This record gives sequence, C-alpha cells and structure tokens, in this order.
Amino acid sequence: ELSEQVSNYGTQGMTVFTVWVSVVAGYLVVAYLAGSKLDRNQVVILNTLYIMVSSLIIFGIWGSFKVQAFYAIQIRESYPASPHIMNYYVATGIVAGTALGTLASLKFMRDVRRK
Repeated sequence: ELSEQVSNYGTQGMTVFTVWVSVVAGYLVVAYLAGSKLDRNQVVILNTLYIMVSSLIIFGIWGSFKVQAFYAIQIRESYPASPHIMNYYVATGIVAGTALGTLASLKFMRDVRRK
C-alpha cells in the first residue's frame, strides 16, 4: 500500500513538473518572439501572471514530492533494503531547480527586452 502511494505521488509530481516545463517553454517562446515588442505594462502583466502560475505549479511539485518522500521514508524504516530513493533532499533539489529555471526565464525576458 505504501509503495503504491510512493508511485502515485511520484507520478503526480512528474505530471505537475511537465506542466511547469510547458508553461516555461511558452513563456520563453513569447519572450523570444515578442518580448522586444511588448510595452512596459504588457510585460508587467505577463510577468505577474507567469510568476503566479509558476509559483502555484512549484507549490504543487513540492507538495507531491514531499508526500512521496514521506511515504518512501516510512517504507525504508520498515524495509531498509527498499529501492525507494525519494527523500526531502531530492524533493528540495527538484523544487530549487524549477524555481531557478523560473528566475532564469525572467532574466531571459529582460535580456531580450534590453537588446
């Protein structure tokens, strides 16, 4: 039962992660193609919405992987030879990577607009 929970939350986390990748890719395409043509107000609106959506997605990723880590730790305590590798450090690393990716894409928009 716990193994099933680990699998379910891992799948959920990866699904939410792919949504984040899609949002970032869309933002980068808009930044590259139209970033220099947008006026200041449009950029503020776009960036505000992007940050809000990205934050919600990152929160979802954190929640999914944190719960997955909780169940994986429960399994390892009962069965030390368990192959489950998820833990809070891995979950934190994934969330940090997505947060850095979000910030890097904002910098990309800024760089495109400064050309």
